[in-house]
Amino acid sequence: MNQSDNSEDLLRTLKEKDLTIRKLQQELLFSQFQLKLIHLVGEVPTKYHDFCGVLDKIIGTVLEVLEVEAGSIMVLDEDKLNLSFIVTKGEKARDVKVFRLKMGEGIAGYVAQTGKPRLVTDVTKDPQWNSEISEKLNLVTRNILCVPLNTPDETMGVLQLINKKGDGPFTNYDLETMVQMGKEIALVIKNALLVNESQKMINQLQTLIKTTALINANVAQSNLLDQIMAASEELMDAEASSIMLINEEDSELEFQVARGEKSDEVMLITVPMGEGIAGKVAETGISELVKDAENDPRIYKKVDEFSEFTTRSLICVPLIVKDKIIGVAQVLNKKGERGYFNRKELELFE
Repeated sequence: MNQSDNSEDLLRTLKEKDLTIRKLQQELLFSQFQLKLIHLVGEVPTKYHDFCGVLDKIIGTVLEVLEVEAGSIMVLDEDKLNLSFIVTKGEKARDVKVFRLKMGEGIAGYVAQTGKPRLVTDVTKDPQWNSEISEKLNLVTRNILCVPLNTPDETMGVLQLINKKGDGPFTNYDLETMVQMGKEIALVIKNALLVNESQKMINQLQTLIKTTALINANVAQSNLLDQIMAASEELMDAEASSIMLINEEDSELEFQVARGEKSDEVMLITVPMGEGIAGKVAETGISELVKDAENDPRIYKKVDEFSEFTTRSLICVPLIVKDKIIGVAQVLNKKGERGYFNRKELELFE
């Protein structure tokens, strides 16, 4: 055997050992990461009333272990149409949270829609790259790693990492690690959501009991209606609420209760039957759920213009007594990250 053969054998052996070492490093990293996440999963039922605290710890662990500049966890809404930023870390993290992505939009939207991970070494050369957020916030995005957060039953959202520290991009090693971790993270999200939903149901039940007690109490009608709508605001986590009754003689709706900002101004306004969401509900008896009131042409703008109140989202339901529509009740502007009411909340308010 000549010297050349010996060199080739040595080189081959070194490469094999290097691959073995890299594999062991990956397995060790995965195990350490998994242990941290298992610890977080165990914390969910006892230490968190919502899942944002859990997710914040998870994304912090990911950025630390993989040496990444920024990252986020996005969760799909109830209708599986939009991704909302739940946790963000890195430069201008708070500013990023106001944005939403449609299913299929950008790299994150593609991953959520297809369930396939993406590793993009240069975003400027990727046709799926949506630069809107980076441009609006003046952020520099070089490379992206995005993986789906899947449970056996559904896709919960995506985890997206931005800009690997140092000169190099993300590697297949990073991708493989995060694909495996995505399953664990999805479990954390699902567990936390279950805890959050259970607590929410308990709060709703307590509020319903309170409302029932008010109805059965000997209270003046005006005070009773105001207290019921106060309980409704608490139940629906809304900023404002109102009751409008039909004035059949003038064919219009008059405010009987208005709660929240600018309530005194709102009480002076009347709404013609058939006009806006409230007028339509009073006319048809069919409830309405509006997620984006500012861009909905059906909204009766004169109420907001006169009162200087901004309606962003609402639920409007008919008030029916002995098969006759006597008015409508509304809750306005969902509080919190989501910012709009959902179908379950509509059914609850009805």
